[in-house]
Amino acid sequence: NGRAFVPFSFIEKNFAYNVSYDGKKNQITIGEKSVVAVIDENRQDKLVFVNDKKVDGGTLPVVINEKVYVPARAVVEALGYKVAWIASESAMELTKDTAKISIPINSKNVVVNGKVSAQDDPAVLYEGKTHIPLSYAQKLLNCDVEYDKTKQIARVKERKVNNSDTAAEVNITDIVFDESTGFPTIKIVADAPFEYTTFTLSNPERFIIDIQNAVVKTDGKDVSKGSIQRVRIAQNSISPVKVARIVVDLNSQKTCRVVPAEDKKTLSLVYPNIIKPITVGKEGNQDVITITGTDSSSTSVMKLDNPERLVVDIKAGVHEATDQTINVNSELLNAVRTGQFDASTARVVLDIKPDIYYYIENKNNETKIFLSSIPYDFFQYRKYYNYAYVDVNPNLEVEYQAELDQENNILKIAIAKDISVVEKRFEVNDNVVEYMEVKKETVNKSVQTIVLFKMKQKVTYELLSPSAARLVKLKFKTNPQGFGDLTVVIDAGHGGKDPGAVAKDSTKEKDLNLDVALRLNEKLKAIGFKTIMVRTDDTFYDLASRTELANTNYADFYMSIHYNSFNATTKGIETLYFPNIVTAENDLDNKKMAEIFHNETINALGLSSRGITPRPNLYVLNKTKMPAILSELGFLSNPEELQKVKTEEYREMSAKALAASIVKYFRDMQKLDFGFDIQSIYNDTLQQKVNATMR
Repeated sequence: NGRAFVPFSFIEKNFAYNVSYDGKKNQITIGEKSVVAVIDENRQDKLVFVNDKKVDGGTLPVVINEKVYVPARAVVEALGYKVAWIASESAMELTKDTAKISIPINSKNVVVNGKVSAQDDPAVLYEGKTHIPLSYAQKLLNCDVEYDKTKQIARVKERKVNNSDTAAEVNITDIVFDESTGFPTIKIVADAPFEYTTFTLSNPERFIIDIQNAVVKTDGKDVSKGSIQRVRIAQNSISPVKVARIVVDLNSQKTCRVVPAEDKKTLSLVYPNIIKPITVGKEGNQDVITITGTDSSSTSVMKLDNPERLVVDIKAGVHEATDQTINVNSELLNAVRTGQFDASTARVVLDIKPDIYYYIENKNNETKIFLSSIPYDFFQYRKYYNYAYVDVNPNLEVEYQAELDQENNILKIAIAKDISVVEKRFEVNDNVVEYMEVKKETVNKSVQTIVLFKMKQKVTYELLSPSAARLVKLKFKTNPQGFGDLTVVIDAGHGGKDPGAVAKDSTKEKDLNLDVALRLNEKLKAIGFKTIMVRTDDTFYDLASRTELANTNYADFYMSIHYNSFNATTKGIETLYFPNIVTAENDLDNKKMAEIFHNETINALGLSSRGITPRPNLYVLNKTKMPAILSELGFLSNPEELQKVKTEEYREMSAKALAASIVKYFRDMQKLDFGFDIQSIYNDTLQQKVNATMR
């Protein structure tokens, strides 16, 4: 707009001020002068800083055998140590206060206050000077260390250790690995607030957390997920101060976001998929948008109308850069925009021209989105949980006729042209279509192209194109004739080794969940539904097993049952759902669905409302391919609600409310009204049927 713009990092690099950016407020803050300001631009950009001051005397960090070394004398003197060279032992001796350290050349056995301490690497002579591994400053001299590989700058900074006799000692009680939020997350749990320092080490790759005044009361964890191998914990020192050390062993070093809890008793190490700035290119007649992350990406795509957009969400993704807007203005694409949809979903929006087709290719940590004015295959198949859209692409305008073989449930599309396409059957085998096939037939010496769709039982079709068109568009949809054609998965949360929330009187959430689930199962069966129970006893199933059970059985609904816990005053019922965008093809509004369940349970159970809550990263809502709801039926941490939920009457009413909600969902949102009296769920009529079924 007639003005010169620079990256905000330009201010930091060229004027030596600390700069930060708040993406939510779209606000740049220019702070104090940065330490980088003392760099002499006329010399090599290799420097050592000790306590944020540049060490003089030509001291440069060097990399020897893939390890970072720094000149020993300059660094330790800057830390206040007296240095002597013991020629007879080829060793450097350091003294400070009561500490005495002897560092021999070419030996890993360093002597600390008369005791040998084996190190990973030895000190060496380099260009006539003693150089020590950067890790010595961290391990032996009680410093935090950092090495900027790009700028080749080493930083050493003394830790502030609280040696007060009155300093509170904390116990590290647990190490937890959690993927339920979408990110691999390591949680360090203590029984009191704690202070910590972090740093990284290479060869092998490690992320280190040191906790002051801390005693280790737990074991490490084998993880083997993504780049995380394991988490180790040990008592690193006892005197003069107790230090607990947590070491995260990594396959490759990647960005870790360190997030302390509000009470400072838990520290979360979050490993998101960092999404690099998006690029746009051209391959032939296609526009190509490239998304590169630090990990392989799991993407979901939505095509929206008015205006035309393609929305690509990268699960467990965080944009590295600030929001981008790339104006393209090609015949296919207007612009590309990026933003953070929520804490763990990176979003890329393509403002596309009308009638554009796309193809997505995921390879390792790179995702490519190809755009074209024609479909990428003869068949374009888009599946939703109980229906599918198909575009058949002859690549020219054709006339066609549709004919249904009712006995075999096969739809035949006869195109009156010999289309240039390979005869092939495409096995689909979902709950809508068994297979799609294209072949050739000769009719009156004229070759026709025949397209066959083998539909599953009780599936109907709809032609969306006129009899002459460039694309033959169809919709297939399941057509249930009664509750017996619908399958509901009932998931009693937690179980086995996972108790869920535990009340002060030792009431376990897993037991209440199962009780309600079993009652709900009886009621749904009495209504006529097919049901699948995730668990029928006190058995542990991981989240992946639960969602896979529902997906592989093509369930029509997923009901997850839970109870809540926070503090003694928090109370009420909460309903969780996956937030979605309503489109012309996928018109189910998950929020409205959640409102049906929430209103029904509130009215039936008489507790206060905690509201409906969108949870895009909750595993059982995120990974299920059918509509899903998670109901939190009260707080075990609230004494008043605990007494209610422990009663058989409350749990029975909970099951009735959920059963009524499921019937209302199919009736009101799926338009499947089978004439069932919902009120019978709450009176003796249905219960008599349940009892008869049990007998």
